[in-house]
Amino acid sequence: MIRMLKRKSNKHKTKNIITQSIPESLVSEQFRKLRTNFYFMVKDFQNPTLLFTSSKQKEGKSSTLANLAYSLVNDREKVVIIDANLRNPSQHLFFKLPNTVGLSSILSSKRTLEETVSYTGISNLYVLTSGPSLLNPAELLGLDSMNYLIEEAKSKFDYVLIDSPSILEATDSNILASLCDGVILVIHSKANQHEVLESKRILTFGHARFLGAIMNEM
Repeated sequence: MIRMLKRKSNKHKTKNIITQSIPESLVSEQFRKLRTNFYFMVKDFQNPTLLFTSSKQKEGKSSTLANLAYSLVNDREKVVIIDANLRNPSQHLFFKLPNTVGLSSILSSKRTLEETVSYTGISNLYVLTSGPSLLNPAELLGLDSMNYLIEEAKSKFDYVLIDSPSILEATDSNILASLCDGVILVIHSKANQHEVLESKRILTFGHARFLGAIMNEM
């Protein structure tokens, strides 16, 4: 279990990468420590594909992923973030990217990874945004094309970090978890314990490889 300190609220910058904007902050230092623990988590994998999820919305999984990704590229790793939360995407907001094409475009056979992945302007950091909204995200994520996409990303990047919907509110995460090397569960400090245990049970039942948890907003 990795614990993260609470960030001060900022009403005007709700999608802020604090490790980039305030690198000397205590929270940024915590993310650098998280990076060290993260390396230990994934040491047995080559070019790992990792799913970040939570029990419910607003537990900080997307911001945790974005900040960790920034910490990784500062260590000269080449990272791609895939926003597979086709229901409520947010990675394009963190990195101020357009979301007119993205993952949904690839899954509907309209684009390729090379055509849709965006360079963030941060050295070695790329984002595949969610793309246009779809009516059947779970069905598309379960297609072979998602598995092929993950394998292609794995061949091009050192780390593939996947943002997904929360476990108890959609089946999408469980579908994605089976395609990834491992799953990291982000838990808000005030999360319901029974919901967290149920989330882990669902992941285990779906044969996901549970690597660990990050406790957020301590």
